Amino acid sequence: DRWADGWRAERRALCEASWKETTPAPVVALQFACTERLRVEMNAQLVALDALDAVAVKKVVGALNLVAPATTCRNVDGLMAVDPQPADPRVVQVEATLAQGFAETGLGRHDGAAQRCPQLLADADAIGWRPLQARVARFCASPRCG
Repeated sequence: DRWADGWRAERRALCEASWKETTPAPVVALQFACTERLRVEMNAQLVALDALDAVAVKKVVGALNLVAPATTCRNVDGLMAVDPQPADPRVVQVEATLAQGFAETGLGRHDGAAQRCPQLLADADAIGWRPLQARVARFCASPRCG
Protein backbone atom coordinates (compact mmCIF):
# COMPACT_ATOMS: atom_id res chain seq x y z
CA ASP A 1 0.00 0.00 0.00
CA ARG A 2 2.86 2.38 0.80
CA TRP A 3 4.32 1.91 -2.69
CA ALA A 4 0.93 2.50 -4.35
CA ASP A 5 0.29 5.58 -2.22
CA GLY A 6 3.69 6.98 -3.21
CA TRP A 7 3.07 6.21 -6.86
CA ARG A 8 -0.34 7.94 -6.80
CA ALA A 9 1.17 10.97 -5.06
CA GLU A 10 3.89 11.25 -7.72
CA ARG A 11 1.38 10.94 -10.56
CA ARG A 12 -0.86 13.55 -8.94
CA ALA A 13 2.12 15.91 -8.58
CA LEU A 14 3.01 15.37 -12.23
CA CYS A 15 -0.56 16.10 -13.32
CA GLU A 16 -0.53 19.32 -11.31
CA ALA A 17 2.88 20.31 -12.69
CA SER A 18 1.59 19.70 -16.20
CA TRP A 19 -1.68 21.52 -15.63
CA LYS A 20 -0.08 24.50 -13.86
CA GLU A 21 2.87 24.46 -16.28
CA THR A 22 5.35 24.70 -13.38
CA THR A 23 7.62 22.11 -14.98
CA PRO A 24 8.71 22.04 -18.63
CA ALA A 25 6.58 19.67 -20.71
CA PRO A 26 9.55 17.49 -21.83
CA VAL A 27 10.52 16.91 -18.19
CA VAL A 28 6.96 16.02 -17.21
CA ALA A 29 6.81 13.59 -20.16
CA LEU A 30 9.99 11.86 -18.97
CA GLN A 31 8.65 11.66 -15.43
CA PHE A 32 5.31 10.24 -16.63
CA ALA A 33 7.19 7.61 -18.66
CA CYS A 34 9.27 6.77 -15.59
CA THR A 35 6.25 6.33 -13.33
CA GLU A 36 4.55 4.22 -15.99
CA ARG A 37 7.61 1.96 -16.22
CA LEU A 38 7.50 1.52 -12.43
CA ARG A 39 3.79 0.71 -12.59
CA VAL A 40 4.51 -2.00 -15.17
CA GLU A 41 7.24 -3.41 -12.93
CA MET A 42 4.97 -3.51 -9.87
CA ASN A 43 2.17 -5.05 -11.91
CA ALA A 44 4.55 -7.79 -13.05
CA GLN A 45 5.45 -8.45 -9.41
CA LEU A 46 1.79 -8.74 -8.47
CA VAL A 47 1.02 -11.07 -11.39
CA ALA A 48 3.96 -13.28 -10.38
CA LEU A 49 2.51 -13.51 -6.87
CA ASP A 50 -0.61 -15.21 -8.27
CA ALA A 51 1.18 -18.56 -8.36
CA LEU A 52 3.13 -18.66 -5.12
CA ASP A 53 4.98 -21.81 -4.19
CA ALA A 54 6.91 -22.62 -1.01
CA VAL A 55 10.13 -21.03 -2.31
CA ALA A 56 8.40 -17.87 -3.57
CA VAL A 57 6.52 -17.29 -0.29
CA LYS A 58 9.85 -16.81 1.47
CA LYS A 59 10.94 -14.20 -1.06
CA VAL A 60 7.80 -12.06 -1.42
CA VAL A 61 8.95 -9.06 0.62
CA GLY A 62 12.35 -8.94 -1.04
CA ALA A 63 10.82 -9.28 -4.49
CA LEU A 64 8.37 -6.43 -3.93
CA ASN A 65 11.20 -4.24 -2.66
CA LEU A 66 12.96 -4.63 -6.02
CA VAL A 67 10.57 -2.11 -7.58
CA ALA A 68 11.96 1.37 -7.09
CA PRO A 69 9.80 3.94 -5.33
CA ALA A 70 8.07 6.49 -7.53
CA THR A 71 10.22 9.25 -6.03
CA THR A 72 12.99 7.84 -8.25
CA CYS A 73 11.28 9.67 -11.09
CA ARG A 74 12.10 13.03 -9.51
CA ASN A 75 15.72 12.61 -10.63
CA VAL A 76 15.43 14.93 -13.62
CA ASP A 77 19.18 14.92 -14.34
CA GLY A 78 19.16 11.14 -14.48
CA LEU A 79 16.09 11.04 -16.70
CA MET A 80 17.52 13.68 -19.05
CA ALA A 81 20.83 11.78 -19.35
CA VAL A 82 19.12 8.80 -21.02
CA ASP A 83 18.58 8.66 -24.77
CA PRO A 84 14.94 9.50 -25.54
CA GLN A 85 12.65 6.48 -25.77
CA PRO A 86 11.68 5.70 -29.36
CA ALA A 87 8.00 5.64 -30.28
CA ASP A 88 8.36 1.97 -31.21
CA PRO A 89 5.49 -0.01 -29.59
CA ARG A 90 7.84 -2.97 -29.15
CA VAL A 91 9.59 -1.05 -26.36
CA VAL A 92 6.52 -1.37 -24.14
CA GLN A 93 6.27 -5.09 -24.90
CA VAL A 94 9.95 -5.76 -24.16
CA GLU A 95 9.81 -3.74 -20.95
CA ALA A 96 6.73 -5.68 -19.80
CA THR A 97 8.44 -9.01 -20.55
CA LEU A 98 11.58 -7.81 -18.81
CA ALA A 99 9.55 -6.77 -15.76
CA GLN A 100 7.97 -10.23 -15.68
CA GLY A 101 11.43 -11.77 -15.81
CA PHE A 102 12.67 -9.65 -12.92
CA ALA A 103 9.54 -10.55 -10.96
CA GLU A 104 10.09 -14.26 -11.55
CA THR A 105 13.75 -14.18 -10.53
CA GLY A 106 12.89 -12.14 -7.45
CA LEU A 107 10.61 -14.99 -6.40
CA GLY A 108 13.22 -17.65 -7.13
CA ARG A 109 11.75 -18.79 -10.46
CA HIS A 110 14.91 -18.69 -12.53
CA ASP A 111 14.05 -21.17 -15.31
CA GLY A 112 11.20 -19.14 -16.76
CA ALA A 113 13.24 -15.96 -16.60
CA ALA A 114 16.23 -17.56 -18.34
CA GLN A 115 14.01 -18.86 -21.15
CA ARG A 116 12.96 -15.29 -21.95
CA CYS A 117 16.51 -14.07 -22.61
CA PRO A 118 17.11 -15.09 -26.25
CA GLN A 119 13.93 -13.35 -27.42
CA LEU A 120 14.46 -10.34 -25.13
CA LEU A 121 18.01 -9.86 -26.44
CA ALA A 122 16.89 -10.18 -30.06
CA ASP A 123 13.99 -7.77 -29.59
CA ALA A 124 16.09 -5.18 -27.75
CA ASP A 125 18.75 -5.35 -30.48
CA ALA A 126 16.10 -4.97 -33.19
CA ILE A 127 14.72 -1.87 -31.46
CA GLY A 128 18.22 -0.47 -31.00
CA TRP A 129 17.47 1.75 -27.98
CA ARG A 130 20.62 1.57 -25.83
CA PRO A 131 18.98 1.96 -22.39
CA LEU A 132 16.67 -0.97 -23.15
CA GLN A 133 19.52 -3.04 -24.54
CA ALA A 134 21.51 -2.38 -21.37
CA ARG A 135 18.63 -3.38 -19.06
CA VAL A 136 18.03 -6.58 -21.01
CA ALA A 137 21.74 -7.43 -21.11
CA ARG A 138 22.04 -6.86 -17.36
CA PHE A 139 19.05 -9.08 -16.69
CA CYS A 140 20.26 -11.86 -18.97
CA ALA A 141 23.82 -11.71 -17.61
CA SER A 142 22.55 -12.12 -14.05
CA PRO A 143 23.80 -15.33 -12.43
CA ARG A 144 20.18 -16.04 -11.51
CA CYS A 145 19.28 -16.25 -15.19
CA GLY A 146 22.28 -18.04 -16.57
